Amino acid sequence: MSVITAEVLNTIFDQKLEPLNKKIDEAISSMSFINEKYEQILVKLSKFEEEKKSLVNENKALNNELQRATNKLQEIMKSQDDMEQYIRRECLEIRGIPCLNDQENTN
Repeated sequence: MSVITAEVLNTIFDQKLEPLNKKIDEAISSMSFINEKYEQILVKLSKFEEEKKSLVNENKALNNELQRATNKLQEIMKSQDDMEQYIRRECLEIRGIPCLNDQENTN
């Protein structure tokens, strides 16, 4: 066997390892890209969660306001009904009793 110097041996190893090094570099590049996209998604997710929380609070406030308005409307309608009943308290109409000839026939 011939004597192989360290320099020749290093050259051979470098040639054999070069495709592997390229694949490792590509994998590292892909991992960096995926990590960057993951971080962007996390930022968007946190923004969406904040917006959702804000919308939930706004929705609760609007539902409370709607409930108050509904209650107020029911109070007003009851008050109107009470007033209508009060106004009609003296309006009494009796039917079926024959009128005398000297009285006016009013309806």
